[in-house]
Amino acid sequence: MTACVLGVPVKLGKNGVEQVYEIKLDQSDLDLLQKSALIVDENCKMLEAPFT
Repeated sequence: MTACVLGVPVKLGKNGVEQVYEIKLDQSDLDLLQKSALIVDENCKMLEAPFT
């Protein structure tokens, strides 16, 4: 995945991020995440098209 921004759960403290919680994904979840990222990317390209 490139050019895709994801949020992740973190522990915030008074000085900012103290810990990033990594979520373990199985292959099925990774495949669905990739599919979702491709759909978002396609939609972004459609939105940008009139402005290029």
